Amino acid sequence: MTDYIDRLTKDFGQFKLSNTSTYKDNDVINFSEQNGKISHTANGRYWIFGYLRRTEAEKAANNASRTMLLEALGKFYNLDGMRNDNGKVTFSSDFLNKLEEKLGRNVLKAKDFTLDNFGNVISGKPLTARRVREIMKN
Repeated sequence: MTDYIDRLTKDFGQFKLSNTSTYKDNDVINFSEQNGKISHTANGRYWIFGYLRRTEAEKAANNASRTMLLEALGKFYNLDGMRNDNGKVTFSSDFLNKLEEKLGRNVLKAKDFTLDNFGNVISGKPLTARRVREIMKN
């Protein structure tokens, strides 16, 4: 089983530093779990109308990244409202509201983590280095 506290502190923890040269604030961060490790890809593709050109593959990667972050935060804070059915992680809207309340509305915006009727993250929005930094400061 993954150690979520370790994941938050070691893998996501690098974003605590706001002046890190590795990732600029508007870099898009995608997390993919390979061989039990998280790899970070900052492609820097931030554009105000990016949603018009976002491919289905990019949306899927963005949703996977948001899901991994929510899962790690949910485990870290021991929040109810998260399910894992055979590797498929889903969330309740109550889970998002509790997390938003815990971290603050300016830090985690529940509306940016749109869920479908089954609790899957479907927003397709990119996760930026700035947002991860804000979350990790708390």
